[in-house]
Amino acid sequence: MATPMPFVIAGAPGAIFWAPLLGLLAGAIVTLVARSLPARGRLVARPVCARCDGDLPWPAVSATARMLGFKRACPTCHGGPMPGDVWLEVGTALAFTVLALRWPAGPTLAVHLAYAALLMVILAIDLRHREVYLLLGYGGVVAALALAPLSMSGAIKNAAFGGAIGAAVFGLIYLVGRVLYRGREPLGSGDITIAALLGAMAGFPGVVTALTYGILAGGISAAFVMLRRQSRHTFIPYGPALCIGGLLALLG
Repeated sequence: MATPMPFVIAGAPGAIFWAPLLGLLAGAIVTLVARSLPARGRLVARPVCARCDGDLPWPAVSATARMLGFKRACPTCHGGPMPGDVWLEVGTALAFTVLALRWPAGPTLAVHLAYAALLMVILAIDLRHREVYLLLGYGGVVAALALAPLSMSGAIKNAAFGGAIGAAVFGLIYLVGRVLYRGREPLGSGDITIAALLGAMAGFPGVVTALTYGILAGGISAAFVMLRRQSRHTFIPYGPALCIGGLLALLG
């Protein structure tokens, strides 16, 4: 297992130059999957217009490139890219850059970049549709277990233990919430899957960091709900908060 460098500036050589470009490319794939899976039921399909669900040509796969004027207009509705898709790609590029500045070049960095892309897909879909696809959640757990020797978890047993802790903690929170909310779901059951995924990615004790960051991010979301004077029974999408926690935990 690789060890992160002690200072952010001592990561992969030239990361400040190549990581943003790689992140934008990965961000286009993230956006493609985040739109294709809910709209078409497939991981990869033709690019989908977020405004009318019409097909876009393959050269229009990048929302950022469309925003800059390349294949901007949808041939069906003539609309441009959604700002949320652009931010998703920029956010992926930012995550890639920070990780590449933190970890030295090697298999661990490559695995963590793949983890980051998966978390960005799950974040986007859950935020938009309040749904966690089992293909992404359980598939990610299996992949994280297989890649454990190359990731920050270091070993399959650590990844499995971390995944079990993540599932147990949020499973307990889910059950307590059902009691407090009188049978209603204050959290989605998919949040348990995401917690297990974070545990498998980060291993133990990394899962503690991931869940702590995720719960803090979720608490901030809950505070915004309260400031908007919404009901305490309002559904809070914890999945995106957990994904943010996972991204932060990948920094090691």
